[in-house]
Amino acid sequence: GVAMSSMFLIALAVLGTCVRQSRSHLEIVLADNQTMRIEPWGRDSLRVRVAPPGSQIRDDLPGALIPPPKQQQDTPINGNNITSGNLRASVSAKGLVTFSRVGAASEVVILQEDQRTFPAAANVQRLVLSSKNYTRCGNSRCCLDFTSDVAQVTSCHTQYHVRYLPLDGTLVNLRGECATAVDGRVSNSACMSSTDSQKWSYDRETHLVTATGISKCLAIDVGVNDIFEEGSLILLTDCDVSDVRQQWTYQSLSVTTESFMSSQAEMIFGFGEHQKTDELNYKGQNFDMEQCLEYSHSHGGEICLPYIIGAQNHSVQYGFFWNMPNYGSVSFEDNSTTWTAHSARQIDYFVTTFQTTSASNQAAADIMNNYVDAVGHSPLLPWYASGYWHSKNRYSKQDDLLSAARMFRNLSIPISIIVIDYFNWVHMGDWSFDPKAWPDVKGMMQELYDLDIRVMVSVWPFSANGSSSFDTIGSKDYAVNDLSTSKPISWPDGICRALCYLYDPTQSAAREYVWSCVKQGYYDYGIKIFWLDAAEPENMGGTPANAAFSRGSFEEMGMMFPYFHSEMIYEGMMSAGERDALILTRSAWAGMQRWSAAVWSGDTHSDFDTLRRSITAGLNIQLSGIAWWTTDIGGYSGGKPDDPEFRELIVRWFQYGAMCPLFRQHGARSTEPWLLGNDSFNAIIDVIHLRDELRPYVMEQMERVNETGTPVNRPLWFDFPDDPNTWNVTDEFMFGPDYLVAPIYVYQARNRAVYFPSGVKWTHYFTGDQYNGGSNVTVNAPLNQFPLFRRSL
Repeated sequence: GVAMSSMFLIALAVLGTCVRQSRSHLEIVLADNQTMRIEPWGRDSLRVRVAPPGSQIRDDLPGALIPPPKQQQDTPINGNNITSGNLRASVSAKGLVTFSRVGAASEVVILQEDQRTFPAAANVQRLVLSSKNYTRCGNSRCCLDFTSDVAQVTSCHTQYHVRYLPLDGTLVNLRGECATAVDGRVSNSACMSSTDSQKWSYDRETHLVTATGISKCLAIDVGVNDIFEEGSLILLTDCDVSDVRQQWTYQSLSVTTESFMSSQAEMIFGFGEHQKTDELNYKGQNFDMEQCLEYSHSHGGEICLPYIIGAQNHSVQYGFFWNMPNYGSVSFEDNSTTWTAHSARQIDYFVTTFQTTSASNQAAADIMNNYVDAVGHSPLLPWYASGYWHSKNRYSKQDDLLSAARMFRNLSIPISIIVIDYFNWVHMGDWSFDPKAWPDVKGMMQELYDLDIRVMVSVWPFSANGSSSFDTIGSKDYAVNDLSTSKPISWPDGICRALCYLYDPTQSAAREYVWSCVKQGYYDYGIKIFWLDAAEPENMGGTPANAAFSRGSFEEMGMMFPYFHSEMIYEGMMSAGERDALILTRSAWAGMQRWSAAVWSGDTHSDFDTLRRSITAGLNIQLSGIAWWTTDIGGYSGGKPDDPEFRELIVRWFQYGAMCPLFRQHGARSTEPWLLGNDSFNAIIDVIHLRDELRPYVMEQMERVNETGTPVNRPLWFDFPDDPNTWNVTDEFMFGPDYLVAPIYVYQARNRAVYFPSGVKWTHYFTGDQYNGGSNVTVNAPLNQFPLFRRSL
């Protein structure tokens, strides 16, 4: 994905323009016949759209931006310049846009386009495996080779995903076969029909593989870390069987790019949730949008949400939203930021800045406010959601769930929500309880109501053969289809245990139908909290070739699946007369918060390193506009309640989790706190009570989230930008404006260094000790305490 930039990035040569001005926007027809429209989109904000040569700006394409309030006065437009509040856009003779913050003593350039490209040809195709991507031949590494029987293999030490196949016509008999590398040579290779005269080469700068000596020119783009050798094109695999044949299919694809100038000093925050690093600043990193959706890559813990905050010289400068739900990539390089989009019909992005009259510690809040104005605010969090959520994989029957709920109340442990995980059904797609495991749902709900505990239930987006919805979803065209056949695709998710359809939430009729099933199976019993698990949507090995919604292909709008899926529940709840809703999803896209959607950190591992990475992941996704966020306290996989290290880990994770916007434990284990031994149990109960005491404060912050978009958790620089030391702190954060949190994320650590932002004093929540701002102090942290400080006047 990222490497496509080097294939298509060419300088734009514009010799003249035709400017069309209106009272509301600036529209320019560039010399190469691209059409650009720039218009105000809320306070200090501009939206930019560019249509490819010969096309007009379209208003009907998918995206998250919602119409801004109507302006009461004309937009300031002067030639090739347009201004919205403190943000000005100037279009150069080459058709590139420079954004400046105005209104201060001098105009400050904050963002500048560098290059823009649309594909030169439409016949670009995508090469996709329609079965498993990963194979293993016996116990040895192996390669798939489709060049020739004598291809040399010298680098079988990594794997890559073959992604793009531009070609002129149709190739046939292209398939991979399990092969074994022997003495550096591939045996048993199955290739396209070829001759010995074919010659292959790999350009290490453009990452382009080409073949000559055949009737049609073939080119395949690969990522920077992928391995090619002269004379061969190889796919390294990892699979369970010794003879796996994989068919290759094609899909139309085009790639559009937009590049902005940058510098090494720029810092990039936001861009969703990423746990493969503990960095808060994403400068120098590259991301492939589609990989965020592939469970084998992300485990639900990677979310590519294309909103970023750019900062430089210890000051936030701008917010930028790439309003393109297409598959693609972004590269935050030292000297440029480049966005790519597949199958794009136009470029669409949003830029905002802060008011020049605002105090420096209000600048980031201004930018967040402008962004959520543009894509939608979170509703006010329901009171019950501010307490402790208890969950595990899984309570498989009614008696077990009720037994746990009664024990919480008998031990006087505050609990607000208890969760029923997946396979509460007979078949995936029933969207109703298995009557053998849940024989008296009405009676269960009444008892939980009497205990003042609400229920959240897991809902997956798939319909398996044999379920009550399968025939309807297939026959009424409510499923994701294959573009080439217009028939429902068999979705590659192993959890279905049968032929499986993915419903199409971009269709209002499909959303209404699925909600009718969910309503009858769950809501009508009094369940009003829904867990939309596998909402990427989960797939194993990549999105199927030719997958398409009714409104467009996955290449064009696949990133918006969780947005429309969440809308299904929200719409249904509102149509049922509810005043609020609460939805938990494992993926996200911009603006989804308007549907009362919360997000959690995915199926993370139970270890201290993962706890450390959760801190920065949580901060960045909240800076991306998803303010309702939580983790699997204790991690999802690998935790053992009788293991001493895990017993310490879960205490430290509870201490961190209580300071997150939502406070939820989950894991593939027995999660009841009374199973952890006295020390851990007592420490955890203290934390649950602490959260309970802080619930009024949490709700105050949620009101601010609703009104302004200011996140509950934010980096220290958000509130203290004038203290240069705060910009380097990645393992502490603010919990609202009043509390500083410094989690313990090292096994057996009983103290840690804490940096206290300057300008105020800080009081230890547990000991009452006071610390001066601007100091770096080692603070004690016995197991039953953690570094939590209240801001003093």
